[in-house]
This record gives sequence, C-alpha cells and structure tokens, in this order.
Amino acid sequence: MSLQHADKYFIKLSDDKWFSPGGNNGPHFAIESPVRNTCHWIVALLIGYKLFNDKELLTKSQKLGRWLLESNNFYRQGCYVMRQTKSTDCVNGVIGPAWVLEALARLKRYADNQLAMDRAESIIKTLEYNAKEGGWCRYDPFVGKFSVDYTYDHQAWLAAALNDCGQRDDVKSFIDSLSAGSYEVDASGRIFHLLKTNSLKGRLLAYRYKKKSRLVEDVEIGYHLYCLYPLARLAMAYSEHDFFSSSKIKSSLKYCTFDNISKMERSRYGFTYNAPGLELPMIYSVFGDQMPIGKDEVFAVYKRQLEITGDFDSKLHVNNNPDPMTMVARIYELAMFLEMSTEASNTN
Repeated sequence: MSLQHADKYFIKLSDDKWFSPGGNNGPHFAIESPVRNTCHWIVALLIGYKLFNDKELLTKSQKLGRWLLESNNFYRQGCYVMRQTKSTDCVNGVIGPAWVLEALARLKRYADNQLAMDRAESIIKTLEYNAKEGGWCRYDPFVGKFSVDYTYDHQAWLAAALNDCGQRDDVKSFIDSLSAGSYEVDASGRIFHLLKTNSLKGRLLAYRYKKKSRLVEDVEIGYHLYCLYPLARLAMAYSEHDFFSSSKIKSSLKYCTFDNISKMERSRYGFTYNAPGLELPMIYSVFGDQMPIGKDEVFAVYKRQLEITGDFDSKLHVNNNPDPMTMVARIYELAMFLEMSTEASNTN
C-alpha cells in the first residue's frame, strides 16, 4: 500500500507532532507553507485507516493533526497562511481554506476530533458567500483582502469541502449559480478557468484573461479534470440538481476523450502537476456513462501517470515534476475516490 511509504515525506518535530513540508504550487512557483501538504496527507491517511482498519495510519494522521491544530504559527485570525507570493493573497483564494476543511472534516468523522470541527466552524464563519457573484469571498486579514475569488476551480473545490462539513445552503446556491451561467465552456467543451459573472470586475478579469490566448489554452487543458473533480463530488450529494444534466456539463464531459486527456502531457499544468491519472477515476465513477472513454482508457491514463511521475515501488508520484512534495501528497485525490466508491457501495 502506498501509504506505508509516506513517512519519508514527514518532518517529525516530536513523537506526537509531525508535518509535511510545503512545496511551491507546481508551475505557479508560489512558496507554500506546510499546511496544504499536511492536510492532503491527513485526508489520505484517514481514508486509508477507514478502508483498511490500519490503526497505524490513524496514529500518523493524528500526529499531523496535532501540528495543524495545536499552537500552529500559520493559523492567525481565523485562517491559515497557505503561501507567500508577490502581489496576491496569503490564503490562496478560497481553495486554501477548502484544502484545510477537507482534512478537518475527516479528522472529526474518522478520528472523532472535536477540536477539528471547532476549527472548521471558525474558518467557515470567515467565508462569506456573495450571491450576486455566485461565489465565496477570500478572507485574508494579513493583507486586508476580502473579495470574491473569481477562479472557478477554487470555488468548486470549496463547495465540495463545505459539503464535506455539512454546509449545504450556500453550496446549493453555488450550484444554482453554475446552472444560471457562471460555469462556462468553449465550443470544444473545455472549461473556462474563471467564474463568468456580469459584474464589472468579473467582465474585466475575463477580458484580460482571454487576451492571453496561449496561456489560457495551457491552463485550461491542464486544469480540465481538476475542474470536474469537485463537481463529481458534489454530484453525489446533489444528483437531482438540473445543473448536472445541463448541456454545459455534458459538453465538458464529452471533451474528455482519450486524445484530449493525452494532450495534458504537453501542458505544464497537466500530468506533471494536476495528475489526470489520480483525478480521472473519481470523475469517471460518477459521470462515466456520459464520457467518450471506458474503464480500459481510465486505467491507461493512470498507467501513463505512473510512467511519467510515479515511483514504481511505492506507487507515489515524486518524479519528473516541478513540485514533488505537493505532487506526492496528491495521492489523497485517489484516496477520496476510494472513499466515495466505498460509501456508494455501502449505500446500495
């Protein structure tokens, strides 16, 4: 099991408090605090514990959880410092809190950690939903920013994390906004990287973004599956919502041909960062009957991911990428697929 090889990616401050070092957010090259990767590993270890009843994995997750929750210098004024990069916020929009909430939800669910739930509630209180724009505001007291995060995948991942925490009202409003037009695709079905809004700022950001055509194509090719992944998680809870049968969702799923996924090898945001091989199983398990690929091709993508970035002994992804500390922690995306699959089979 891959998780048995995880220890080499942890710093052990004491016998009962560990963390995973931060990376540089892949090709974005933003220096990150240890919070993101520590949270990813907490999720992976706790799901491993739940699936295999391996109490050693539970113990390791609790050690990481103590670092996250107890006297953590990166936790200030109701939020975590996620990154240090010029001319932007320290919390990484609303996806930073999303990564933390994913871990806190599972610390409460699988390790019965009440402090984790209290911390989650504190973070959630800082995340104001802007119904007019159809997205949440980033909260960053360190630089005084409190404004809508217009990056679509950030919003979708936060919605999925909030759903993990049992927060359904604003999540439902967010999905309503996607259905009303904030989710956009091009003629091929490729997902637009920004929320589509009618505000002056939203239109200005979209105009400036589309002018960078070469960058836009590279980003959107590499992020397509990462954008669909949280929608697959949300679809499990909101399967009756009309958004999940909309023409735009169908178009973005039809974009997922084997050829288009293979093109992600040429994007710096693809196989060497967003890891399609780890993300496609979740998407296919939910939307597979609407996609132009089959199980054999899903496995072929995973195999290709392993060839490009994987260590064949551990099956962890540490090779040939600009941010191995973050890439290796993203095994948690595959873990969440296994978690969801197990829950679905237990329900049926």
